[in-house]
Amino acid sequence: MRIISDNDAILQIGSSPDRYLSWIGAGASAEAGVQTAASICDEVRQVLTEAQQKAKMPPAEIESWIVKKLRWNDLSRRYLSCIQAREPNPAKRVDFFRKILREKQPSFLHHALALLMTRGLLKRTCLTTNFDHLLENAFAQQGVADCQSLRSDSEKDYWEDREGRHFVAKLHGDIDTNNILNTAAEIMVISKANADFFNNVTADSGLVVLGASGNEQSVRDLFRQAVSKEAQQRKVLSFGLLWGVYMGNDKPERLSPEELQTLVQKRVETEVHPDIAEIIEYSSNELFCFFPVWGAGAFMRDLIEYFRSDRDLFATAARYLDHELRLQRVFSEAGYPNDAVEKHLRSLREQRKRIDSAPPLRRLEPETVVNAQKKSGPLHVRVVYGDITSRGLLGDGDFPQLRRGVVSPEDTFVSAGGGVAYGLLAKAGPSLILNELAKFTPVEQASVVVTSGGNLPVHYILHAAALKIAKDATYLVTQDDVRNTVKAAVEKADVLKIGLLFVPLLGAGLAPLTPHQSLDGILQALRMHNTNSPLRVDIVVFREKELPRNEVRQLFEAVLGNDFVISD
Repeated sequence: MRIISDNDAILQIGSSPDRYLSWIGAGASAEAGVQTAASICDEVRQVLTEAQQKAKMPPAEIESWIVKKLRWNDLSRRYLSCIQAREPNPAKRVDFFRKILREKQPSFLHHALALLMTRGLLKRTCLTTNFDHLLENAFAQQGVADCQSLRSDSEKDYWEDREGRHFVAKLHGDIDTNNILNTAAEIMVISKANADFFNNVTADSGLVVLGASGNEQSVRDLFRQAVSKEAQQRKVLSFGLLWGVYMGNDKPERLSPEELQTLVQKRVETEVHPDIAEIIEYSSNELFCFFPVWGAGAFMRDLIEYFRSDRDLFATAARYLDHELRLQRVFSEAGYPNDAVEKHLRSLREQRKRIDSAPPLRRLEPETVVNAQKKSGPLHVRVVYGDITSRGLLGDGDFPQLRRGVVSPEDTFVSAGGGVAYGLLAKAGPSLILNELAKFTPVEQASVVVTSGGNLPVHYILHAAALKIAKDATYLVTQDDVRNTVKAAVEKADVLKIGLLFVPLLGAGLAPLTPHQSLDGILQALRMHNTNSPLRVDIVVFREKELPRNEVRQLFEAVLGNDFVISD
């Protein structure tokens, strides 16, 4: 089996600029949060299984019925069968896909493709079997060039290879034109127009494939005819077919050529249709090969790194790095070992997965637990039970005249990866806030950096790094760190003339502090804070079971009692 490393694939593409087109499959859209085909199939299978259980079908018969109904063991037909079983009506199927794609934003992969196509480092045409508009939206958001969709056979007549024209050719239709091709009859056969178009755009060129498995019969036929003698005479794919194989997110730090060969071959056997492996194996072109991909976005980041001498490209791409890619870069530049980086990122993924998969919470009405007014200054402190990421809480209408800020509990790499920090980032707008944070990280422990409030109803987010991430990916924080961090936050609030500051518990999530210890550290900082500017601090605890009200009252009296007037 022909296998090269990801670095060798980048070298092939980078050393022949404007020779390689991109082909992106469903795996590319998954990085933008689009539900994958595998997930859809699992969901349909679960629904049908539960329906048959309710219908009292014998358990021994359910499995065989599901396998037959969904053609589960036939990779070429499983997805098609699941889609048709879920939505037999064509119009409802279109609505189903529109719901899946609603509000999805381009991933770094899409932005990187747009940047490389615009600059002529990849060819100006991208091929895809996806229905979405993510690549077109990346072009639109960058605002440098347009990208025209070619969604039907007739539209492909408008294609031309010249500077200033960029295209995404949708071989299976488009979500907005009601011409999605997703039934067996529609995607089993490649149209002559599509075959001719493919031969034209790939003549004297190469193709790099990301996020595709080749399960569709029409796709396999397209590549099979591309290696025919007639196609070879026309120099179709003369620069090769580089097929990326998804290997997971965690890239091993070191792999021998033999280990790489074994790992990738195993993945090809499970992730790529055997016909594609056969086409690549028996092609006479040595540049028909597989290469490993530890995330399509990460591969595109490394490809852009190859063109690092183009400083404008490199700086522009950094603005579009997604959450995890940004952290990988920051950790790498700080000299952290790969295993520690991956350990931390795995922890963040698990947190985000729990948050994203949790059922919607019943709206929590904020409940005041205790108030304290400083005797010698205009500082008012209270504890509130509620959701600090709630726009209802942050947009409290009782004090419309006050400038507002919210503290995001952070680490020294400003990971915004879990809990409150992730919730605030998601609601503020990740791309906007991450772009601002990229200018600061990493930061010193107990320091605070400030960004805009984004889409939140506050003026500022104060990213407070109470937590330190050690080089073995352990989390370090003490009560003194919490105290010093809150001290820095309220000093920033004074400078920014913030009148209402929302503060969550710090260091009490993944970190080793208890909620009691965290609140103690916060109150110690507020007790020492002296200001002539009016400041109201709302310490927000999610639920009473995290910190019972009697403990809150006792802490207020023990820490603030001599300097504050305390009331309910």
